[in-house]
Amino acid sequence: MLNHRAVTLLFLPLLAVLLGLSLYREFSLIFFFIALVVFIVIVVYGTFWIGAGYHLKALCAGVATEREIAITFDDGPNSEITPQLLDLLKERGIKAGFFCIGKNIEGNEDLLRRMDNEGHIIGNHSFSHGIMFDFFPAAWLMQDLTRAEQAIAKAIGKKPLCFRPPYGVTTPHLARAVKGLYYTVIGWSIRSMDTSIKDDNKILKNVKRSLAPGAILLFHDNNPRILHIIGELIDFALEHGYKIVGFDKLLGIKAYA
Repeated sequence: MLNHRAVTLLFLPLLAVLLGLSLYREFSLIFFFIALVVFIVIVVYGTFWIGAGYHLKALCAGVATEREIAITFDDGPNSEITPQLLDLLKERGIKAGFFCIGKNIEGNEDLLRRMDNEGHIIGNHSFSHGIMFDFFPAAWLMQDLTRAEQAIAKAIGKKPLCFRPPYGVTTPHLARAVKGLYYTVIGWSIRSMDTSIKDDNKILKNVKRSLAPGAILLFHDNNPRILHIIGELIDFALEHGYKIVGFDKLLGIKAYA
């Protein structure tokens, strides 16, 4: 698997050599630009696809020996939608994972306590969740993650050990922050795109088609349409012999310190 350090150590000397040859010999710059483009493409891919494991290791799926899957939700808690989602999950007897944004916890502490009491797993999804979050310095990121961690711990009395980067973007700065805080990074194998695709049937069709043992599914509990989508998905998964479990069980990891 490619990683940032190995790619940088390989490409930067290569780019320097190609640039030098183009300056002192009859050597076309096209080779330099081709190598540069390849380098940029690899870095962009590794930065914006969490499953690449380019900047840091992320657990994106469980072992496929058992017909088990995990459902996770990002960006909550939401005072209107999350309670309805919890009602639905409780009615169906389903345990899920919630990666919560720290700033959304204030005033919604009871929702986190309910998640915990009903057997759901709560993870860190940053405090601020800004659009450029992952590109801030490591020290700033550690402070932000610690604020979210403290908000979760204050609500449920347990320190989360799992973190999901906002937007699934990773950087060297984030890798250092995560390492310093000893987090296990959780990705996904199926992204529902429920915040961008407006057709519920299309979302369900895409998710159903991609469903496989060991899958970790990503949804958002700040989207009112999620209630219909999740209800349909649970029915489909159970009818096809899947067992829906917490992502900690699926991955065989500890969720809390």
